[in-house]
Amino acid sequence: MEVHVKSPFISAAVRAAAGLCLPVLLALAFVEVAQSPTVTGLPAAAVEGSNVEEAIYSPPLTSSLERVELLAKNERAVNVPVLMYHYIRVNPTPNDTLGLSLSVSPEDFEKHAAYLAKKGYNTITPTHLIEGIRGRQELPAKPILLTFDDGYQDFYTAALPILKKYNLKATLFVVTNLVGKPNYVSWPMLHDIVQSGLVSIESHGLDHDNMTAKRSDLLTRQLVASKEVLEQTLGIKVNAFCYPAGRSNSIVEAAVNAAGYQLAFSTRYGRVHEPASVFSLPRLRVDGGSPYIERMLGFQ
Repeated sequence: MEVHVKSPFISAAVRAAAGLCLPVLLALAFVEVAQSPTVTGLPAAAVEGSNVEEAIYSPPLTSSLERVELLAKNERAVNVPVLMYHYIRVNPTPNDTLGLSLSVSPEDFEKHAAYLAKKGYNTITPTHLIEGIRGRQELPAKPILLTFDDGYQDFYTAALPILKKYNLKATLFVVTNLVGKPNYVSWPMLHDIVQSGLVSIESHGLDHDNMTAKRSDLLTRQLVASKEVLEQTLGIKVNAFCYPAGRSNSIVEAAVNAAGYQLAFSTRYGRVHEPASVFSLPRLRVDGGSPYIERMLGFQ
């Protein structure tokens, strides 16, 4: 049964009381919410950068610009040698000077591996490197990357057993249209390499072509298709690109970024990696005929 109050005096009194009490009630409610660890089913503030914070809880304490500036402040240059290998073989043609330069014998490569293990180097992946540059992950003491270009078959037959022996991680840059061709790794070999847990498989393009000479649509195809083939065939995540013959420019680097890569490697000499140059990172080329890498690494 409803009761209707018709007295104007009572109605006025009720309105006056409500007007006085409502601000007090709201103030008490805000105090209670502020002291509570959770708010109506939402988790308390998560650790910054976690999926929970980004997807569910996003407190309006900083603007988007401030968050970008905070990430930029965490970025830093890192000094990490990235060794660049090609063949792990005895050069079959002594008169082939380019082949000789690109060929490190299995015996010499094992000397390199033994030296790195003895001196306490920690081999890392390209993803670990970019996380370090972005300030999202600490790098280990004496970090180093071992990279192998082109996807030659001798990586599987000669380099991989040595990597396993010394428990060293490596990165293999694969030209996807050359997989299964003579002297190159096959898809079954690549599956075995992935199963080792020691090797990151990354992209070196579809055809080892000069990326700077490509039309924009063909450039995008080289970058996107090679990435997708590796990811779908091997069930992996491809984060890094390596420029064939080291050829790149600002247009190519922008296309690599747009294709979803996090970083890219050049043949430019150096070992310091700047946040502004993550799509043109330098490396240290290991020439054939050199059993020692101490000087390259600064006798560390």
